[in-house]
Amino acid sequence: LYSAAEQLDEDRDWHPTVFPKLARGQGDPSNLHHAGAWCFDSGTPLNASTLTAAGWSAGCALDAARAVRAGAPLAYALSRPPGHHAEEDMFGGYCYFNNSAIAARELRQGGARVVVLDIDFHHGNGTQSLFQTTAEVLTVSLHGDPRAYFPFYTGYPRETGEGEGSGYNLNLVLEAGCDGQAYLAALEAHALTTIRHFAPDFVVLAAGLDAYAKDPIGDFALSTEDFHRVGELVGAIGVPVVAIQEGGYYTPHLGRNAVALLRGLRAGRGLSGG
Repeated sequence: LYSAAEQLDEDRDWHPTVFPKLARGQGDPSNLHHAGAWCFDSGTPLNASTLTAAGWSAGCALDAARAVRAGAPLAYALSRPPGHHAEEDMFGGYCYFNNSAIAARELRQGGARVVVLDIDFHHGNGTQSLFQTTAEVLTVSLHGDPRAYFPFYTGYPRETGEGEGSGYNLNLVLEAGCDGQAYLAALEAHALTTIRHFAPDFVVLAAGLDAYAKDPIGDFALSTEDFHRVGELVGAIGVPVVAIQEGGYYTPHLGRNAVALLRGLRAGRGLSGG
């Protein structure tokens, strides 16, 4: 489907508009009119650059994971478009390949235990779906109430995993307007306690920055300093971290928030220059 979109004119975006109730995977991927068979929203376009951009974004995450597997204590993948909404056979939410899941699968090689900690304001439905039946990857997400915020259908506390993965998915739903104090309290009391009990070998941090107070599509109230503290706490888990850029849409402050998070991760890991 992404390859078919490469034939579009360079200045044209194709938005899926028809979403038939087909069995998953049915449809003609060479026909862009069938794009809704593999998409779950109408706001994620295809264009001539989708495959190139999404491929490089996923490749960036994969290289970051490989660097950590090779011994780096911390790596950051500046991946855009983001990935945490993408499922195995569905795209949406501005996401085409699930970058964080790709990194986690790379880190799992050799039987390593991996945590994906998602701090994006929106629930990572794709990441949850990809690991919901395994006990080898713990998925933890702090996000806005899915009754009111995208992706609406997933992200509820009752979703704890399936089969062998039962108990290995944690959704922490926080109230609208949640400030740094409340966010950090939930992170420490629930997310990090669960992560330490799991005893991971690696952490993939799905580093969405749309929990920022000025973000136009989030509804939390974190400050730049709060992102630094989030980084410190995650770094203090004491295992190598792959941080992968997810959401974050207040572009004037996106860079400073990313730097604050990374400096916090360095400080938490005890690395010089934090």
